[in-house]
Amino acid sequence: MKYIVFIFFLSVFLSCKDNERKLPYYDSADFTPKWEMKNSKTFHAIRKFNLIDQEGENFNEKIWMGKFVWQIFFSPPAQAFVPKWR
Repeated sequence: MKYIVFIFFLSVFLSCKDNERKLPYYDSADFTPKWEMKNSKTFHAIRKFNLIDQEGENFNEKIWMGKFVWQIFFSPPAQAFVPKWR
């Protein structure tokens, strides 16, 4: 029984390691993944924009500065919202 517990804790200890792999980002229509490289001079960032929200307040990229942003764009087919005419 001691050996089983020892092997269990040893396997847990050896399997815990820091994984440096990051997630890719996609910025083209063909969904080609782009990976951040540590030595890369380019870095994926949100482009400058200025929008007005439903309350008339400005909404721009400065709101997200220093925060992690995950953008998901969903475009349903038009048939989902527009009924078919007969």
